[in-house]
Amino acid sequence: MITSICLAPHGDELLGGDRRFSLIREIMGRCGADAADVASLLIVSPHGVRVSSNVSISRSERMCSKNVCYAVERELAHAIYMSCESRDLPCVFVGFGTDSGEESVLPLDWGSEIPLRFFPQASRIVVAVPPRDVPWDVVMEFGEAAAEALESAGEPVGVVISADQAHAHSPSGPYGYSPRAKEFDAAIIGMIRRGRLEDLLRIDRKLVEDAKPDSPWQLLILAGMLRTRPAVLREYAYQVAGYYGMLAARYGLTAGFTPRSHI
Repeated sequence: MITSICLAPHGDELLGGDRRFSLIREIMGRCGADAADVASLLIVSPHGVRVSSNVSISRSERMCSKNVCYAVERELAHAIYMSCESRDLPCVFVGFGTDSGEESVLPLDWGSEIPLRFFPQASRIVVAVPPRDVPWDVVMEFGEAAAEALESAGEPVGVVISADQAHAHSPSGPYGYSPRAKEFDAAIIGMIRRGRLEDLLRIDRKLVEDAKPDSPWQLLILAGMLRTRPAVLREYAYQVAGYYGMLAARYGLTAGFTPRSHI
């Protein structure tokens, strides 16, 4: 069953000692504490193996970066895949090398590795990567299907939604500047505060194009998951790191919290 949910940014700034981002790091630390007893983590990242027209689900034996390796919880990956299949949703397993053994290793992307730094107890993971060429309502339904699989798991599971917001906050950034970056981020914060992430389905797609976020697809999966496993916002923090927006949010699975904001 799902026992923790965290919306996590994945900027390099989180790994240093820059005090400007201490509020976000503190929330991420509490997300890690929430997940201290989980058996495995599902990470939804924009930067892993992306497969056209399908959500990819890791099924290698391990996932490794230059710094660290994690075992893939293949039974959970299979359960997520079968839940998608039962709804006729587009999803595929991805692996590399061999089906098992030392050569069965997928790369661990930075969208997964950076949030995982705040989950020191994590050892078993599944990484899902949404496509950008599937209707958004289908992406959200994947979230519902994945949550059903996680809720049926015999062990506690944590969820990490890895997403950075608009990438057009600075003219010196790699994507240039758009005044709509601030508009997009404000819209997302409003949806998070209201508990209405499904409103992303109605957002102006030109706003998304101009603001250049990597977040909508992962946030739609979170919206679907929250339909299956309702949760309330405990606290959130938002800051701009140079050219892109970072938003961290920590969810509670028991009603009755008043969210704390750090903006």
